[in-house]
Order: sequence, then C-alpha cells, then structure tokens
Amino acid sequence: MKLLSEKVGKMKNIALIIPSLKIGGCERSVSNITTALESKYNISLVLFDGERTVYPYGGHLINMNLPARKSILGKIYNSFHRILKMKSIINKNNIEIAYMFLSKSNILNYCKLGKTKKIVSCRGFGDLLAGERYYSKMLNSSEAIIFNSKQMLYYFSKKYPAFKDKLYYAYNLFDLKFIEKKSHEQVEQEFTNFIQSHRTIISVGRFCKEKGFNDLIKSFEILKQKVPNAGLVLIGDGELYRELEDLAKSSKYPSDIMLLGYKDNPYKYIAKCDIYALSSTNEGFPNVVIEAMACGLPVICTNCLSGPNEILYDKFILEREVKEDFIEADYGILTPCFEKNNDYDINNLNINHHIYASALCKMLLDEDIRNLYRKMSIIRSEHFSFDKGMQKYIDIFESIAKG
Repeated sequence: MKLLSEKVGKMKNIALIIPSLKIGGCERSVSNITTALESKYNISLVLFDGERTVYPYGGHLINMNLPARKSILGKIYNSFHRILKMKSIINKNNIEIAYMFLSKSNILNYCKLGKTKKIVSCRGFGDLLAGERYYSKMLNSSEAIIFNSKQMLYYFSKKYPAFKDKLYYAYNLFDLKFIEKKSHEQVEQEFTNFIQSHRTIISVGRFCKEKGFNDLIKSFEILKQKVPNAGLVLIGDGELYRELEDLAKSSKYPSDIMLLGYKDNPYKYIAKCDIYALSSTNEGFPNVVIEAMACGLPVICTNCLSGPNEILYDKFILEREVKEDFIEADYGILTPCFEKNNDYDINNLNINHHIYASALCKMLLDEDIRNLYRKMSIIRSEHFSFDKGMQKYIDIFESIAKG
C-alpha cells in the first residue's frame, strides 16, 4: 500500500485532526472540508477515535485508536501517546500542514512537529471568549489560526494585534446537492399529520444552554395567542432534554410542541416545515441555518455572536445593533439576542420573547415576506457551496505553505 507522500503529482499533504467524526457541528464541517478538498490535496483525516464515524469524509482516514478516558492517568496516557502517534503519522505521510479541530486536538499545537506547519482552529464565540489566552499562547508555536466568522477574527485581532498576520477566517462548507437529496426522503406519518395541522416552526441543535431552546418555547407560548394553529418542532438531544421536555409539558399548548430527539437526517423534517428558527445565545457559524436555507426555508435568527449577522446580510457590519425590535435583513429576520440562562418557568417572559414572537408571527402570517425569504434563502445558501467556499481554504493553505 502506497503512502500518501508517494502519490503521483505535487499535491500538498495536509492532515486534519479531530477527536472523532461522531455527532456535532464541527465534525460535520470537517467532513465537508475533507470532501471538498480531496481533489486538490492529499488529505489525511486523523481521528483519536475512529469508531462509529457518523459523517462521510474525503481523503485517507487514520485512526489513532485512542478514545477519550475519564481517569486522570488515562488522560495523561492519551495525551502522551497521541503526540507520539501524531509525530509518526507526520513522518510516514510527509504531512506539510496539520490543521487541528476542537480543544483536545488543538493541544497538539503546543508540540513541536518537525517542519510541519500547524493551524489552530476556533469554531465558536463562546469558546473564544473562554479560551482567548490559550489561543494566543498556541499561536506562539503555530503558523495560523482559522476562525469560521469575520466577527471572531475581528474580536481576536483587537485583543491580540501582534498576531494579525496569522489570523484568517473561512466559512463552513456545505454539500448542497447532498442536503437537497436527503430533504426529499419520507418522514413518519405522525410528523406528516403534525405539519398538515400546523403552521410549523422547526429548530435543530444540541439541547444545551447556548442554543436558547427554552427561550424559543417561551416565545412560542406568546405566538400561540396570535397564531392558534402554530406548531413547534425541536430536533436534537443533549444534557437539557429533560428540562426542555418538562418546559414543553408546562405550556398551555403541549400538544403543539413536538420534541423528536436526534435524527440522522434532519433535512427531510426541515424541508417540510414553514420556517426555521435559531434562538442561540452564542455560536461560531451556525451550520443549520445554511442547511435550512438550502432546504428553502425562510429563517429567523437571534443576533448572537457570531454568524447570523454575516449570513443574513450581504454587507458585514461589525457591531450591528438589534435591540428594540426585529429587523428584516437581506436574507431573513434578525432579532435581539436572548441572554444565556437556566430559566425554565414558562410564565417568566421578557421583552425579547415578545419581539421574537412578533418576528415568528410576521413570517408565518405574511405570505409575501415568507415567499420572498424562501427565494432569498436558496440564493444565499449557494454562497456557501463547495465550489464557492473551498477557494478560501485553498488560498489560506497556499499562503501558509509559502510563508
């Protein structure tokens, strides 16, 4: 079997390193990046735990077979052996650029990996705020950091101007043909019955505090007073499943709220609903908004840090304020951002819940607006396709290789 370095041609050897390809937005992004770029580079996809990969991938998969361990000794063992295996992989495959994803992989940026040029990744604004000092330290021994939004890059460049020549951004890539194909698959009869009897809002994501699903349910409670046949569908799983389930049950309209749990193919559900709602308090670049747009849904997003501001407008404005009402943006509706909270009292409502409910009401009842944003969603999603997005990554890799 030939090593990647023995392939014919002069394509650069690039490794993307991530703990696994199990469920997650970052994991899905890595899947898409490897698929989009495998014709341009010799791609090695290095996983700490290569069992049960959920997403397809491009290139050559290398499984370190060092899954996460809970004990302190186990973590020390993993850290040591991951470094040793990474050095071996780099030597055997002549890796020129190593691009790390998520904190467990990013730690490798502290290590010396021969002549290989290292790239740090930062995928979420919450992660950036919590770990900006660590990112700055990693950049002392790495060639670059790639953010997945302009807003994250600008924030970091203001705090750490000395690293300005090492800072890049590149949006996530999307396989629009795959999404379109999967969106046509059949759904369960129970779901069909639900959407036929409701004007349906859908939201997808991990059930965690940052996604603001509790605030979405509260906004829906207000919406029902104006749109009696409105329905809400949540797809996902996570540590707050029980809390959200209890919140839905405490609503005056529990039969109009459907929690479906995790789904391998969310697109077939998204495509059959009326509007997509993002209620996050922070993001990096919310994949599911583009995926919903690709399915032809009009979208409503909180103006969270970061992503929606860049997705819903052609022209990016760094400090776009959305405070007292919702805004009809170029490609969807933008609302004030909720504050991150642990409040699961259905009766505890604030002004932002009322504003979000008004935005939902506008989109559901105004057919002209809804049809306009359906068309604009399809147009906008094309901006993030493989063909249009991968050139940004190519430019970054070539710049780092030359530097």
